[in-house]
Amino acid sequence: MTHLEKTLQLAKQRAEKLDLTLSVVIESLKEDSYLTFNESHVHSSASTIKIPIMMSVLQLADKEFQLSDHMELRAENAVDFSVVTEIGKKSYSIEEYLIWMMIESCNASTNQMIDLVGYERVNRMVQKIGLQETILQRKMMDVRSMREGRDNLTSARDMARLLKDLYQGEYLGKEKSLQGLDIMKRCRDTNLLLRYLPDPPPFAHKTGGLDDVSHDVGIFFGQQHYLISALVTNQGEGEQDKRRTSTLGHLGRWIYEEN
Repeated sequence: MTHLEKTLQLAKQRAEKLDLTLSVVIESLKEDSYLTFNESHVHSSASTIKIPIMMSVLQLADKEFQLSDHMELRAENAVDFSVVTEIGKKSYSIEEYLIWMMIESCNASTNQMIDLVGYERVNRMVQKIGLQETILQRKMMDVRSMREGRDNLTSARDMARLLKDLYQGEYLGKEKSLQGLDIMKRCRDTNLLLRYLPDPPPFAHKTGGLDDVSHDVGIFFGQQHYLISALVTNQGEGEQDKRRTSTLGHLGRWIYEEN
C-alpha cells in the first residue's frame, strides 16, 4: 500500500467512525497517482463555488473590462461576512473584489462578481471544462433560495478537475491560470487541510463552510505537487463542527507525514 493509499484509507475510516459523508480526490501531479473515494457525490458547494466565479472573471478580463475598473457596491450585495462592507467604501476595483472573494471568502465581493459575469457564463464555462455536478444557482447568503431548493452544488471530482485545469493552464491559458493560482495561494483560512501542519508548503486553495459542510480544495506546491479535493457533509453543529474540521486537518497532515 502506497503512502497516499494509506492516507485515503485512514480518512475513510475516520469518516465512517464519525458518521461523515466524505468525498476525496488526491492526485500526485508529478507522479501520475490518482486516488478517489465517493468522488461524484453531490455536496452543497459553499464557498468552493468561488473558484469557477474567479475563473470567469479572469477569462473576461482585458476583453469586456479591466481589473482596474471600479464597481459601486450595490446595497443588495452588501451581505454579512464581507470585508468590503466592513471597510465601508462605496466602490472598489474589480481586482480588489476578486482578491477579497478568494483570500477572505468575502460574500459581498462574490455577489458583485456574480453580477459582473452572470450565472449563465459561469455555468457555461463549467460545462465546457467538463464538470458534471457543479452549478451556480444563487448568490451568497441567499437563505430564501436555499429554502426553495436552489443551492450551489459541486463534487470532489469536479473541484479536482477544475484545479487540474488551472494547474495545466488549459481553459484560461498559462498566464491567467497562474494569476488565479497565485491569488489562491494567499487564502488566509488555515482551519481545515492546513490545520495540523506547522510549516506547510505553499497551498493554492479555497475553503468553504456552512452549518453542515466543510470543504477544502487546492494544490500543495511542495517537493511533490499534491492536488487534493476534500468535501465533508454531516448533520453538524455549525460551521466549525470539530468532527469535520479535525478530519480535514488529519487528512492534510497524513499527506505530509512521510515528507
